[in-house]
Amino acid sequence: MKKLFVVLCASLVCAVNAFADATASTPVNCDGSVTITATPKAGFHFVQWNDGSTDATRTIANIKEAKIFTATFAADETTAPTNVVIVDGDGNTVTLPVAHSTTLYYKAENADDCQQFVHWSDITDPTDPNYAINPRPFEYTGVLPTFTPVFETIIYNVTVQADDANQGDVTVTVLP
Repeated sequence: MKKLFVVLCASLVCAVNAFADATASTPVNCDGSVTITATPKAGFHFVQWNDGSTDATRTIANIKEAKIFTATFAADETTAPTNVVIVDGDGNTVTLPVAHSTTLYYKAENADDCQQFVHWSDITDPTDPNYAINPRPFEYTGVLPTFTPVFETIIYNVTVQADDANQGDVTVTVLP
């Protein structure tokens, strides 16, 4: 006697001849196998299956009971941190979304003439090679990185001097 089990797949394509929809289901023989695939719609990306697997396409083998797999998707993040421009390898500004796995760069831009870029917020070790690299590369996976640029106020020295110290004194005072 042949046993059949049903594999129910949420938000995916499940096996050959299954349909793409929010839910797909197909019967499979005992000890059979299926391939399940989670395909995000435009503006979303695949996160993981309910069993923790992050492989969007995977094979489920030796099925001996009914199974339910649920795919989790998330909206693509398209907001860059303040004072950051997203650029490509040539320095051209990029408009999101772009294809996943594309290498992009965060380019820190000074808020005003009195600020200078120092480092990225997620790196505190000045010896790290990415500490102050600008623009900084990242792989776009649908979610923008959370690191942000750190700026500091530029400090200038103002020096005053008398051409003859015997004839007068000079001072300099910083105003609030």
